[in-house]
Amino acid sequence: MTIYNLNLGIGWASSGVEYAQAYRANIFRKLNQPAKFVFMDMIQTENLAHLTRNIGFADEEVIWLYSHFTDIKIAPTSFTLEDVKKLINLPVDNNEEITGKVVRLHYPDQDMFVTCYLTKEGADTVDRAEFVSSGNLVRKDFYNYTRMYSEYYTPRDNRAYLYQRQFFNEDGTVVYQEIIDDELSIFKFKDRIFYSKEDFIGDRKSVV
Repeated sequence: MTIYNLNLGIGWASSGVEYAQAYRANIFRKLNQPAKFVFMDMIQTENLAHLTRNIGFADEEVIWLYSHFTDIKIAPTSFTLEDVKKLINLPVDNNEEITGKVVRLHYPDQDMFVTCYLTKEGADTVDRAEFVSSGNLVRKDFYNYTRMYSEYYTPRDNRAYLYQRQFFNEDGTVVYQEIIDDELSIFKFKDRIFYSKEDFIGDRKSVV
């Protein structure tokens, strides 16, 4: 039997809830009791593995709702700047702008630049990249050891409007899409559609 612990999110400054879960995780390990810790929020600013490792969870104990349906494992970021360039597969301007944790790649022939956010200053590993074409944000990619998911944007009311996410397998194939309209989301799989996040979470196959 596996014990499942449900939570919403986690951050660098975690609450007592996450510390209590980490304490239970340690007890379960000592008892050889299998346990999983499920996080259901969309976490974008940091690779989830960095946050859960920081508080004491093992990678194999963690389930993230959004990646659970893919074959990508919870793992620290190892995707490099060179990997990003290979994925883009376009001639890049040799003049890269580096400011702290931020590296900007220029593709003048495409009227595009890509802003890469490193895991830490001086590192070569990239947590996420933002693609700006003709002055408009069009895409964000999020990585751990591969590309986990992408967000797609279009200009609306003088801002970048998020309208879709795609979640990938390790081989780059799309597992499912999240279609977004402000606070509303539809989750589209090959064999089923969920018309809200509540339905998505409530599906009996979601995390067990």
